[in-house]
Amino acid sequence: MDYRYTGSLLREVAKLFLQSQRDTLACCGPTNASECTLMTELGRSKPMTVAELARKLDVDKGWVSRVAEGLASEGLVEKVPGTIDRRTVYIGLTEAGKERYEQLSLALDDHAAQLLSLVPPEKHETILEVLEMLRSALSGENCCGVKLIQLEENK
Repeated sequence: MDYRYTGSLLREVAKLFLQSQRDTLACCGPTNASECTLMTELGRSKPMTVAELARKLDVDKGWVSRVAEGLASEGLVEKVPGTIDRRTVYIGLTEAGKERYEQLSLALDDHAAQLLSLVPPEKHETILEVLEMLRSALSGENCCGVKLIQLEENK
């Protein structure tokens, strides 16, 4: 297998998919990609501190604060002081934020379904299996990148 080509192809597919998702978001409302990223993370979990969100998203705390501030001004997220340390602030979705999150999720799921409709139906299960393998391999990353042993096993 030509890993140079595979790596290049994977990067290109990821780039095109992200761009296509951004285009989808632009069509379905006022939520931009940064807001969508933050809302998606909050929609999948319980309220978190700015530091926790920054770590999960691999961004700096200033970025999280700026995006959260914009979403708070729209009534989509709320900031709640910690019960033990009042300086710690938790960010979570409001009811309006949960509704927007659901709308965004549906739009992005529809986008994925439209994309898959361009692929022959008999290939859908294979695509799902490969995506699950890639997710598993990527979640097993170490500090130096993907554990190649896992990828070698799946040849």
